[in-house]
Amino acid sequence: MKRVLLIVLALVLISSLATGCGSQGGSGDSSKDAGSEKHMRVGIITSDQTGFYNLSESGIMNILEPLGYSFLRGTSRFSVATEMQLVEDFLSQGIDAMFFNCPADAEGSAASIALLNDAGVPVFCTDSQPIAPNIEYVTCAMSNNIAAGEMIAEFIFGQIGNEGKIAIIDGPQVTCVIERMQGYNNILAKNPNVELATYVMVSEHTTAGNAATKENILQGDPEIKAILGYCAYTGIVAETVALNMNRTDVWFGGVDGAPEEVEVIANGVAKIATAGQTPYEMGVLVAEAFIQLRDNPNANIPKAIWAPLTLVTYENAKNYKGMDYSLIRSDVGS
Repeated sequence: MKRVLLIVLALVLISSLATGCGSQGGSGDSSKDAGSEKHMRVGIITSDQTGFYNLSESGIMNILEPLGYSFLRGTSRFSVATEMQLVEDFLSQGIDAMFFNCPADAEGSAASIALLNDAGVPVFCTDSQPIAPNIEYVTCAMSNNIAAGEMIAEFIFGQIGNEGKIAIIDGPQVTCVIERMQGYNNILAKNPNVELATYVMVSEHTTAGNAATKENILQGDPEIKAILGYCAYTGIVAETVALNMNRTDVWFGGVDGAPEEVEVIANGVAKIATAGQTPYEMGVLVAEAFIQLRDNPNANIPKAIWAPLTLVTYENAKNYKGMDYSLIRSDVGS
């Protein structure tokens, strides 16, 4: 009888030890198991609270909410550290997928994505894809930003007779901006009589910061014929800058097609062109890719899903409807 009792006690002890080890967690395998659970909840990290990103976030939510999904959401403000904190928080609550509504940094977001990879949580992006090695993401719905940069540079160089001095303003080092710069440089290389006289990295990613940068460029070199910028801020501030500097002859080129930008283009006071994007469609496309993968783990989803681009100038600005802010949900951007 004592022998039987000892055996039973031993079995209980072994069982309790096994349970105790399991409760420690922390292994790669247990993280992946947790990531594979179904939560009917996804994470969305938006890089900044602008109309552009609010549209793509709304597109994601409008596709997934009717299917029963809820959302954990946050804004990184292009901070890799903030982005990582949000990822850790979302993982602790359990998510079926992570949507980066533009990763905070092309390379710096690798640590956050690696954490999601280890947890077995699929990663989707809009607007800008990560470029760091040894990480995995399913797809990115975005514009062809190299083509966007080429579109603008080719048009504006033509407007200045394919000669003279220009300036380029670079911005946050996310892939979409990096690729726009590549597009500008591709066309610059084909135009030997166009001189890149000034290249600056904007110090403040705001309307005021971009206006100050452009005014400094024009004040520093009166021979500048065109300024190519990294986003909608170029067009939004162009009229004010042109009037302040008495330089309505200067061409301004950017990428986005935000309503505020298009309104200034339509005024016709400043010479502006932009590559109009469709961010709401980006959100819809990437959410649909997630559903496709959910329903078929072997689905053939391309790494890049291209959203439409349109050259917007004074001639078509009044009729351009690429970004419709009325599509922004009331619970987004607040």
